[in-house]
Amino acid sequence: MRNALTLLCLIILLPACKNGIKRIPADDFQLVLRDMFMTDLILERDGTLNRLADSTLVYPPILEKSGYTSEQFLATMDYYSTRPSRFKSILVRLRKSLDQEREQFNEQLTYKEQQKALIERFKGWLSDTVPNRHDLVLKQSLRQILPYDPTREQVWRMDKDSLYKEKPLRVLPVIDTMSGRDSIPLYLERPKPFKPRGLINIKLD
Repeated sequence: MRNALTLLCLIILLPACKNGIKRIPADDFQLVLRDMFMTDLILERDGTLNRLADSTLVYPPILEKSGYTSEQFLATMDYYSTRPSRFKSILVRLRKSLDQEREQFNEQLTYKEQQKALIERFKGWLSDTVPNRHDLVLKQSLRQILPYDPTREQVWRMDKDSLYKEKPLRVLPVIDTMSGRDSIPLYLERPKPFKPRGLINIKLD
């Protein structure tokens, strides 16, 4: 009975080894394939690297990072070549994992772009050279709190200032009306008749 169990164990373990080489476990094998696919994608996008790259030089460091050798990878591929259903299952899980990573990356990229746009809007508002009476105190306080930003020290430009982004302002003359009554401007009042206060007689000899 003991010999039968030993023989059964050997039969089960023999496919896992090829010439004494241990296969890569399924989970680790999936991670190795993921790194290889990502490396191939980078090489395809860069034409120079794609021409210079050699699979015998690119893939071994990926295997070494995971703690495996090229012989173990070949033995694992040989194992799954006779078990296509298991290899397909690994590829399906790998594709699902890559899709999740892509979605997370796109979400992070969108979030960073939104944050960058908000920062640019805030910097534009803070560096606006025409102060609003409602924002003047707030801007001064923020400039004291926030770290120094040399980009805020910009020369005033008419084409960038918020006051000149719309239609040009009409320049109206200002007339001093403080010397007259508040209700009627001085230039609208009727002229007053001149009344001398006294007469001066000059006699000539």
